[in-house]
Amino acid sequence: MNVIYSYRDITPQSVLLQQLLGYYTYGTDKLNDKTSYTVGKEQWYQSSFDTAFQMILLSLFASPHIIHTLSCQQMYNIIRSSSHNFNFRDQCLQNSVYLMEITDMWHIVPFLLFLESTHYYIDLKRRFGLLKPFYVSFMWMMTSVVLPSVLNTHTYDILLTKTPWYPFLLILAMSNIMDTLDIKEDRNQDYFTMPVMYGKFVSYTCSCFYLLGYVALFLM
Repeated sequence: MNVIYSYRDITPQSVLLQQLLGYYTYGTDKLNDKTSYTVGKEQWYQSSFDTAFQMILLSLFASPHIIHTLSCQQMYNIIRSSSHNFNFRDQCLQNSVYLMEITDMWHIVPFLLFLESTHYYIDLKRRFGLLKPFYVSFMWMMTSVVLPSVLNTHTYDILLTKTPWYPFLLILAMSNIMDTLDIKEDRNQDYFTMPVMYGKFVSYTCSCFYLLGYVALFLM
């Protein structure tokens, strides 16, 4: 059967489920990353005030990259200072996802495994850095395109069509490109991504091939 991903696959359940999945996986990733920042708790209030003041000034004169860096640093400080609350919310969110998916248990068992794998994302990034963009693009494809179809049709026939592979190739290229912006941080944390191991040129070249594959698939 040729399954086409359409508006009929979009339901309140699938929309809410995708929001929970995105919030859960991103929140888990940030909780795991918070150990990268070593600002002491006694310095948190002063750091918060300084960062807020800097953000006001730099918003008028600085580049978006500097503002983004400061925003991330402040976010990690907030997460560290209230990590117990974030962990509690994170567990509640995980339970909510499981409860929402229980109605189609046998069809969504793979998604439960994918969800559980996000806890090991940091280990994957450290041990198999070259696979990181493939993992990210695969997870986005499965949750944003395949999951709504499976909830609606109870089959995985959509994987036999071109529909899910458009976002896979596009996000694969974009993820690889974004890794080139984090070369310094990834190298310091022993994340052996493609840009770290082979440099920007090879990484950009691979991304171009992924984009060509995306265009070729679109023209087929």
